[in-house]
Amino acid sequence: YAEEGAEEEGEGRFKIMGGKGEVWARMMADSSQLWRVRDVAALRAVLHRDGYLLLRGMLPRADVEAGRAAALVALAREQPHLFAPGQEKTTGTKRKNRSSPLKPGSGGGNDGEEGDRDRD
Repeated sequence: YAEEGAEEEGEGRFKIMGGKGEVWARMMADSSQLWRVRDVAALRAVLHRDGYLLLRGMLPRADVEAGRAAALVALAREQPHLFAPGQEKTTGTKRKNRSSPLKPGSGGGNDGEEGDRDRD
């Protein structure tokens, strides 16, 4: 997620385009293990600290893919210039290092392992 006001590179941080220019971001912290053991207090603490919970595998993959498709179709309708020409709008564009619906340099996705993960 993007960190407003952050000006220095730190552990696990990288620059992305966001809003009106470059911002520092970092990979989202995965809270799936806390969910699996039902550590509600720890989940609340992470939510309070980070403002989100990333819970891989919590929802059925088909539901996540349907939500992704709906969001991408809406984005393509409102911001078609963000998509690579000829790319399927319901699945997005496969980039070299990561699955992303957006063109390289447009602020979407990030560099990481190749291909989609088995979990959402």
